[in-house]
Amino acid sequence: MNENNIWRNPGLDVLRAACLFLVMLQHSFLFTDSYFPKFRMMWYLSHAALDLFFILSGFLIGGIIEKKYRENNSIAVKDIFKFYKRRWFKTVPMYFFTIIICLLLSNFKIYDATDFSWKFLVFLQNLTKGNIFFLGHTYSLTIEEWFYIFFPMALYLVLKFKKGSRTNPFYILIITWILVAILFRLLKHYNGVDNWDADIRKTILTRIDATIYGVLFYFINLKIPHFVKKHRVLLFCIGITLYLSCTLIMKNKISLFFNDVVYYSVIPLFISFIMPFFVHLRLPDFLEKTFTFQSLASYSIYLIHLPFLTILFKYFKPVSKLDSLFLMTTSILSCYLLGIFFYKLIEKPIMDLRDKF
Repeated sequence: MNENNIWRNPGLDVLRAACLFLVMLQHSFLFTDSYFPKFRMMWYLSHAALDLFFILSGFLIGGIIEKKYRENNSIAVKDIFKFYKRRWFKTVPMYFFTIIICLLLSNFKIYDATDFSWKFLVFLQNLTKGNIFFLGHTYSLTIEEWFYIFFPMALYLVLKFKKGSRTNPFYILIITWILVAILFRLLKHYNGVDNWDADIRKTILTRIDATIYGVLFYFINLKIPHFVKKHRVLLFCIGITLYLSCTLIMKNKISLFFNDVVYYSVIPLFISFIMPFFVHLRLPDFLEKTFTFQSLASYSIYLIHLPFLTILFKYFKPVSKLDSLFLMTTSILSCYLLGIFFYKLIEKPIMDLRDKF
């Protein structure tokens, strides 16, 4: 059995599909802003979708690495490079393919690539500032990518320095990771935040802990699985309530310190309360297969959806309420179809080669 099958959970596939839809829905409001501006209220849900993506990644990656650690009570350098190989076979080819396509389109003035730079090639386009237009949604990918790079390396170093200690090395790493991220947010806050979205939400340094909370949830679920399963509905309700409460405080700008430092120190934790509901969610077989397929194609769909929507909006402006709804609906459907096409054409063949190297 391969790694993908071990960690395939139909409930998490549902969660990934729901998050993807919410993100695309929010971006498709380009077509409805003139006639249905209140649709943007959906931001309160779509905003949480990316944080759930981060938590989901941390949960799955944390589980994979913890299982490898448990097998040998250590992490070898060869294990780290094997992990990198598997991650980069998944994330890098389709990412570079998307960059190439968008750069080609920019030569024909179809897509705007004025702020493209070498930083996009090494996932540094939003290291300290997230106000990027060219593939602007890739800020989330870079945050995850640097987690993939540093997490196994950091665990290896912790294991080297904690010899003889009985403390779980993952706990040391999780706590240190969160504290470092809080420090970066404090530094950013006291140096001045010009734009919260660009300086805090979409910046690698201020969001480096976005994924580590998924690792934390993995260990909570590992330690008290029966409690988590029994109270999954209650935890879901608590998580939603706390998330909405904190987001309302943030949107109303009651405290800039809360917005810059506290918000993303607590929001990932609250959102992780939603996870148990989906971990234990089961659906009829045909629905599970549908969500699983969409989950497999979700990365390709996510990568192409925003440039595709941007190009569509450039050439197709709604002229009525009905027209705006039609364009929103068909654009989302087109994103799914185009993303699935590229998944089958590019991503899946490369993934099929992954285990041969």
